[in-house]
Amino acid sequence: MMNIAPITAVAFDGKNNPWIATTQGAWYQDFKHDTWIEYNASTTHGAMPRSPVNALAADRKRGRMWFGTAGGLAALEGAAWKVFTRSDGQLPGDTVQSLYLDRRGNLWIGTTRGLAVYNEDGTQF
Repeated sequence: MMNIAPITAVAFDGKNNPWIATTQGAWYQDFKHDTWIEYNASTTHGAMPRSPVNALAADRKRGRMWFGTAGGLAALEGAAWKVFTRSDGQLPGDTVQSLYLDRRGNLWIGTTRGLAVYNEDGTQF
């Protein structure tokens, strides 16, 4: 195992590969190629918010990974990134502390300033 920063969360994607959130970004274990891939603001050319990753959630249906950071919520699907922040009206606060993807496809987002729920197909209760 590599020497990485303190671990804050662990999740498994649809291929059962582990994702590890740390205080300095996130790591992905690609078992097919036997490599670890690091994701942070520097390695993603600024696509991932510059901050610790506090939470992870894997959307296995869509093949998307969610990252809760101190700089907002980031989604990675294939090679495309999307970021949600308080300033664009998507979140009550930028520091995302927890994530939970329910069976209806709703992503529950716990921030230091409140709770949000996201589902691009419309929230399902």
